[in-house]
Amino acid sequence: MLLGFDISTAPSPVQLTQLREHFDFCGCYLAPAPSHQDRSWMVAGIANARHLGFRFLPIFVGQQVVGPGSHNDTAAQGQQDAFKAAQLMHAAGFALNAPVYLDLENGAPFPPAESAYAFAWIEHIRGLGFTPGVYCSHVLAPHFNPDKSRVWAFQVPTTALTKQAKLPPPAPASLNGHSAMQYRQNVMLDGISLTVDLDAADSLALAG
Repeated sequence: MLLGFDISTAPSPVQLTQLREHFDFCGCYLAPAPSHQDRSWMVAGIANARHLGFRFLPIFVGQQVVGPGSHNDTAAQGQQDAFKAAQLMHAAGFALNAPVYLDLENGAPFPPAESAYAFAWIEHIRGLGFTPGVYCSHVLAPHFNPDKSRVWAFQVPTTALTKQAKLPPPAPASLNGHSAMQYRQNVMLDGISLTVDLDAADSLALAG
C-alpha cells in the first residue's frame, strides 16, 4: 500500500519537495473540466511532481448532481466529457492505458441520470485508450464493477479541519477492496503549511 495526497490547487515546487519526503503519489486535477477550472496542475504542477518521482491519481471533475459545478448528467454528455478527459490526459503527458478517475461528489442515492452519465463516460474513456476509474463515496462504490473501472472511494471520519502533527501519517488498515481510498480530508500538515486530503492506493491504481 502506497500513501499519497490530493489537493485542488497544485502545491509550489518547494511544497512538493517537502511532500515527496512522505508521499508516493498525488491526486492531480485535469483542467479545464466541467466542474473544475483551476489549471495549476496542468500548467506546472504535474511536471514538477513528475520530476520529483511522484506517481498520480488523475482526476476529471465532470458533471455533478450536488454542489457547485456543471449539472448536465446525460449519457451523451458522458461521451463528450470522456473525450475531453482523454485530451487532457494526453496534454498532461500520461501514456495510454493510464488510469483516470471521474469525480462524483455526491453520496447516496445514485440517480438514473448520473448512472447513465458515469457508465457512458467509463465505456467511452476505455474506448479512447485509458483505464477508467471513479472517485466516489464508499456508499456509491458498490455500483461500479471493479473489472470494468477502478474505484477510488472516500470514507472519512470528519470533514472538519484537523492538524497532522506526525509525518508520515498513519495508513488505513486496508483499502476495503478498492483500488484507492481517501481516508482523511482537510488535514493541515505540520511543517508544510498546506491543507490536503490523504489517500492510500495500490500501485495499479496509479499513473506514471
